[in-house]
Amino acid sequence: MLPDFSRTLRQLDADRGQGAGWMMGLGAGVIAAWAIWGFWGELPREVQSVQARVEAVGAALPLQLRASGTVASVHGKLGERVKAGDLLLQMDDTPLRLNLAEAQARRTAVAAQLRVGERSSATEVQASTAEIQVAAGSQAELRAALLALEARRARLQSDRERSLRLVEQGALERRQVDALDSELSMLNSEEMKLRESIRRAEAGTTVASRSAELRILGGQATAADLAADLAAAEAAVARLEQQILDSQVLAPADGILGEWSGVAPGAYLGAGERFGALVPDGPLHVVAWFPPVQSVGQVATAQPAVVRLDGFPQTRLRGLSATVARVGSGAEHEGLRVELSLDGPPPLPLSHGMVATVEVEVERLSPFSLLWRLVQG
Repeated sequence: MLPDFSRTLRQLDADRGQGAGWMMGLGAGVIAAWAIWGFWGELPREVQSVQARVEAVGAALPLQLRASGTVASVHGKLGERVKAGDLLLQMDDTPLRLNLAEAQARRTAVAAQLRVGERSSATEVQASTAEIQVAAGSQAELRAALLALEARRARLQSDRERSLRLVEQGALERRQVDALDSELSMLNSEEMKLRESIRRAEAGTTVASRSAELRILGGQATAADLAADLAAAEAAVARLEQQILDSQVLAPADGILGEWSGVAPGAYLGAGERFGALVPDGPLHVVAWFPPVQSVGQVATAQPAVVRLDGFPQTRLRGLSATVARVGSGAEHEGLRVELSLDGPPPLPLSHGMVATVEVEVERLSPFSLLWRLVQG
C-alpha cells in the first residue's frame, strides 16, 4: 500500500518548524550569555616586558686586581660556576718569587748569626761571672786573713800591757816586753801588706765587673742589631708573600661569573682594574623592564605576574607565578625597571642571568569595557 505523501510532507513541515524554534531559542540563550559575560565578566589587562632576566638578590662582587702586572694564566669564563677560593686569574709573579727566595735566605743567615751571638754572649757571661767570683773569693780570703791578724794583734797588745805591769812590779824583765813590741811591729807591717792586697783585689774585682759589663753590653748591642736585621728580613718575607698572594685573584664566594672581560694571558692590568664580577649564591628574583607609556602609573607593587623563561618550553604555557615587589621611581633608558619575587619555589632550578619574558596584570575589565578601550585606540 502506498504511503500518504501529503501527510508525510505536513509532518516534515512540522518537524522543521520545531527545529527552527529550538535553534532560535539556543541562539537567544547564547546571545544572552554572551551579553552577561560581556557586561559582568572579567578579563585581565596585562603589560608585557621589553626584556627581563633572573638576577641574584645580593649585589655582585667585583673581581679586580690588588696589584698591577702581566696576566700569566686565566682560569674562569663567563657563566661558569666557581667555589670560594678557586683561582680565577694568576699574574706573573716570577720576580716576586726570586726576591722571596733571597729574602728567606737572608732571614735564615741572620737567624743563624743571632743564635751564634746568643751562645757567645752566654759564654761571655759565664766567663765574666767566673772572673768576678774568683776576684771576690780572693778578696774574701784577704779580709779573713786581716781579721785573723787583727785578732792576733789584739791578743799581743793585751799581753804587752800585762807584761808592762809585771815589769813595773819587778816580776818580769824588760826584754820580754821588747819581744812583744817587735812582734807587734811585724803584725803592723803584715797588716799594711794585707790592706794593700785587699785594695788591689777590690780594684781587680771592679775592673772585672766593668769589663764583664762592657762585654755583656757589647754582646747585647750586637744581638740587638742582629734582632733588628732579623725583624727587617722577616718583614721583607711577609711583604713579598703578601705581594705573591695579591698577584692571584681568588673567588670570594660560591657563585657564578656574571661578568667577564675576556682578559687573556699576556695582557697588562693595573691595580684596582675590574675585569669581572661574581654573582654569589643566594635568593633570586626577576628584574624586568617595561615600555614607559604602557607601564608608568600602571604597574604597581603586589600586582600578580607570570614569568616565562626563554629556552624552557615548560614555562611557555603556565609560566612561573610571581608578584611585583618593587617598581622603579622613573623610566630609564631601558624602560621602567620592575623587580618581581617568585611565588614559592620554582619547579626547575634557576640561575643568575636566565632570560625571561614577564607579563604583569595591571587591572581586570569586563570584555565590553576592554573592547571599548580598544575601539577608542
